[in-house]
This record gives sequence, C-alpha cells and structure tokens, in this order.
Amino acid sequence: MRTMDELFASRLRSAWRNGLLYALKAGRNVMVPMSVPFVAVGVAFVYRYLLEIVPDRFPSELFLAVVLAYFLTRCTVRTFVKEPDLVFLLPAEARMKDYFQRAVRYSSWMGGLSFSFVMWFALPFYLFELGDFASFLLAWVLLVPVKVWNVREQWLSVIWREKAWVTGLRFVANAGLAWMILHGFWFAVLLPFALFPLRKRWPAGYAWSELLLLETKAIARYLALASFFVEVPERLNRVRTWKLGKAPLSWERANPYLFLYTRTFLRHSEYFGIAVRITLTAFVALFFISHVVIGLVVYLLALYLTGKQLPNLVGERQYPDVLALYPLPEEAKLKGYSHLAFGLMLVQSLVLNLPVLLAGLPWWYLPCGLLLAYLLAFFDLPTRFRERMEGKKA
Repeated sequence: MRTMDELFASRLRSAWRNGLLYALKAGRNVMVPMSVPFVAVGVAFVYRYLLEIVPDRFPSELFLAVVLAYFLTRCTVRTFVKEPDLVFLLPAEARMKDYFQRAVRYSSWMGGLSFSFVMWFALPFYLFELGDFASFLLAWVLLVPVKVWNVREQWLSVIWREKAWVTGLRFVANAGLAWMILHGFWFAVLLPFALFPLRKRWPAGYAWSELLLLETKAIARYLALASFFVEVPERLNRVRTWKLGKAPLSWERANPYLFLYTRTFLRHSEYFGIAVRITLTAFVALFFISHVVIGLVVYLLALYLTGKQLPNLVGERQYPDVLALYPLPEEAKLKGYSHLAFGLMLVQSLVLNLPVLLAGLPWWYLPCGLLLAYLLAFFDLPTRFRERMEGKKA
C-alpha cells in the first residue's frame, strides 16, 4: 500500500507527464511557431502604445497595486483529488495531513512562479511610470511571499467553507499591501505573517466535494488552453441549456453540418466564451488606439485567434452518434465547417468595425478583415481539415 507521500508524488508526476505530453504535441503543430511571434509582436505593439498615451496625472501606483492585488488574491490550490477519493480516502482522512500539506507547498511554489510572470509583464509599466529596476526587483522579492500567504489563505477558505466576502476582504488587504510596497513602505510585507497566529488551526476534516470541484475546474482550464493548439479528446466542458428554437426544416436539411456546428458553437461554453472574450478585448482596445498599424494588428489578431480556436468544434468525438446518422461525404463536413467559420468572423469583423470608425481609424479595416476571414475559412482551415482526414485514413 502506498504512503500518502508516495500517493501525492505519483499523482504529481502523472499530472506533469500529461501536461508535457500536450506541450510536446503543441510544439509539433506547425501553426504554433507561426502564431506565437505574430501574437507576441501584436501584444508588444499595443503595450508600447498604451504606455505612450498614459496621462501625466494617471494614478500609476494605485492602478498597478489593484492589478497586482487581483493576481495575488486569485490562487489555485492543486490537490489532485479524484472522484473515487471521496469514497476510498475518506476513511484515511485523519492521515491526510501530510498529503495536503505537500499540495499547499506545491501550489505555493507554482503560485509564486505564476506571479513572477505577472511581475515580469508589469516591468515595462513600472520602469516607464514608477521607478528603476532595483526598486522593482525589491518589490518583486517582497510580493512573492505575499502570494505564498494568499495560497495558504485560499486553502483555509476552501476547507473551512468561508464566505465570498472573506476573499473580497483579502483582495482589499492585498491592494493595500501592494500599494505600500510600491510606495516604498517595505515593512508592510510583515503584516500578513503577523496574522498567522490569528487564523484557525489545521482542520481535522476536509471539504472533499469542494476540493474535487476546484481540481476539476483547474484541469478544465488547462485543457481549454491546450485545445487552442492540439485536439483534446478528454476536454471537460459545460453545455448551455439555451432553448434556441426550431430552425426551418429546409435550412436544416440543406445544411445539416452547418446546422449542427452552429448549435454546438452557441451552446458549447468554451468555444462561444472564447470568441466573446476575444471580441470584447479587441473591442475595448480599439477605442483607445489611434495608430493605424497598431489598430490593424489588433483588429486582424482578434479574427486570427477566433479562426484558430475553431478546429476542435468539428471533432468527431463530440458527435459520436449523430454523425453516423448523416449519410453525407466528408466534403459536406468541410462545407459546413468553413461556412460557420466565415460567418462567425464576418459578424466579429462588423462588430469590431464600430470602435474602428468611432476612433477615427481607416475604413479599409473591414475589407482587410473580410479578406483574412475568407482566407482562414476557405483555405487555411480546409487544408488542416483534409490533412487530419488523410491522417485518419492512413
């Protein structure tokens, strides 16, 4: 029988092995090396432009403190709990302390690493608005322990089933701590650790259902990210219960795959949500951009990212029984797939054209967007679709 330390180590290795497997698959996807530089250049252009238009009286310290407080407060505690544990490990609950302590330590390390990435991203803003690299490095070193403290507090909030207002109070405290540290009051980092004796002791029991739900959400987020680059058959998704109404029978018969894919897109939480988030982000950004080239990059980048996240929508694993009822050739799937992609990017390009016109950007953004949508929908996506079909036949 495995000890609790061996059980945690085994599950940790399994999680990293699965994660590295998807990373290697994504690296072998020829579109990833092509997409990353394009996205990086677009983000760099927008970031630099936003720094240049920051007003002189902009409350930079307060703004950065609030942003950092969000990432300090948002914590993920990975416990690698599985559904059978609610039955088979419950009798051993009294001996699970070492297991969960290792989970909290691991989550603290990963939380500090992820927060370090956020600080690295905030470095240009800090140097441009607040201070030099030495003071930034000191703030970085002092804020990482605050992140570790937040991971522990998040763990206690889960197992003690604390109310949401406790997390809100922690966010306010984090904003105050970040502001004080950015303002030069370095001793503020000692305040969270002074609160350790005031918190409740390690519990005798654990909120197994909550821990399982959090672990399921963490896995779903990773698989959603991986699905941008590779096919993820075990992806966890939530389907909306929208009642879309009955489509005209003639349209459904004439375009069965387009009908099927459209309903899947509208009711499938991840695909629809990703497209909405991309559109809203670009929509807001275009209001504040006056540079023609940067605006065009943002406009086209939104369409490009939307087109690239659609291939998993037509995976056969999503329709194991329905597709067998359609006695139609593979090209019919391709037709429905391409028409949905083009229609979606057409709507997106029209929506994004509103802030383009209001910001005084050129009118020819729209034809450029329609051209990109046409190339993606009827040339790029069909090529990848046929390659996948040929690979399955081989």
